[in-house]
Amino acid sequence: MASRYRALAAYSALLAAGAGAWLAAELSATSAFPPAWVAALAVVACLFVFQFGLATRIGLISMERVPQIGLLLVFSPAVAAAICATASFIWPLFNRAYSQGSTTFAALRALHNAAMTVLMLLAAGAAYSAAGGHYPLGSVELTDLWPLAAMAIVAQAVNTGVMTLFFLFDRRDVRSVLKPAYVLSDFVFVPAGVLAALLYNTGRPALFALFALVMLVFVLSFNSIGVAATAAERRGPMAKLFESSRALHGARRIDELAERILTETRTLFRFDEFYFVLVEPGQQILDFRVHERGGVRLPGRTKSVNAGLFGWTVERREPLLIEDWSRAPPELRQRAEATGKETGSVIVVPLIENGVVTGLLSVQHTAPGVYSLADLHLMQQLAAQVAPAVADARAFEDLEDYRLRLELYGDRKSVV
Repeated sequence: MASRYRALAAYSALLAAGAGAWLAAELSATSAFPPAWVAALAVVACLFVFQFGLATRIGLISMERVPQIGLLLVFSPAVAAAICATASFIWPLFNRAYSQGSTTFAALRALHNAAMTVLMLLAAGAAYSAAGGHYPLGSVELTDLWPLAAMAIVAQAVNTGVMTLFFLFDRRDVRSVLKPAYVLSDFVFVPAGVLAALLYNTGRPALFALFALVMLVFVLSFNSIGVAATAAERRGPMAKLFESSRALHGARRIDELAERILTETRTLFRFDEFYFVLVEPGQQILDFRVHERGGVRLPGRTKSVNAGLFGWTVERREPLLIEDWSRAPPELRQRAEATGKETGSVIVVPLIENGVVTGLLSVQHTAPGVYSLADLHLMQQLAAQVAPAVADARAFEDLEDYRLRLELYGDRKSVV
């Protein structure tokens, strides 16, 4: 296991061990298992909601509570947890966007999500029973509102707590991901899960089928709204990456764009050092527009386009990931220039527009194992957004400079 994921893997394994032991104990005490085809359909329904019932344009909102709450009120908590955990395990393995294109990260998310789902549903079911809730739910009276509220609150509390630990062990900025919209939005879909359970439990197949059809249309519409709204803008799989795309749009000067790039990179990566470098066309030089080390902005400078690791990246037009600098290949260590600082992890990604390298983005950290293949993929997606923004800002600067020269020429001519 790469050092980048050791802490995350250990945490996920411990979580899975605890959740698995609890689930096994609960399953051994119940005989209320649905037919295999019913369980399979429930897994498919969960996967469908995971795939299409997710919107990032308005803050990472998911409809997963619909099948989860519905199954909790139809079957026992153990059976509902087993069904939903199966879907939670499968989804990261085939959704490359969710797993950031990394097989290792996909496996970790699969293990973690399955364990989290088990803990969340077992705890929610226990809270529901402790508050006086009954199985299966055949009607809703005023006395049922408190048990249902307790179920929803406990489910969300466990989900938020476990996800917070996941992001902390993944070395990500928790506050930039777990925003109030994410934490509170799941409550919106709890009533739909309750209604689904009521229709199923009261033996009304026609009404249940109609409800399922309405939810199918709603989920697809929910998904298509986000896709249509972001088709022209969205290039990456993560909500924060999409927000970065919006923030980068419209910068009219390179310096203005550079500040936006630095701000957005901070929301996506941890780093001790950041570079935004332009390759000046026709001049064979690297123009360091932003160089920040340890939170301190260093003065701009220029270098030969062939210098150091940046030159290596420009020559090959390929991204560079070094997870542990002490184990970097000899040719890269020889190519690197002395910087007077300790280096542990490095990502360098070229900005390519119309087949030409126009610049570079780089994040570096003094500790080894901070960056992985998933981080490289994320940086490449950010670079795909930055490259056209750089081209637009350059074009605007050239046009503005040309206009100013014309005005200056006209002023001089009128004086003469």
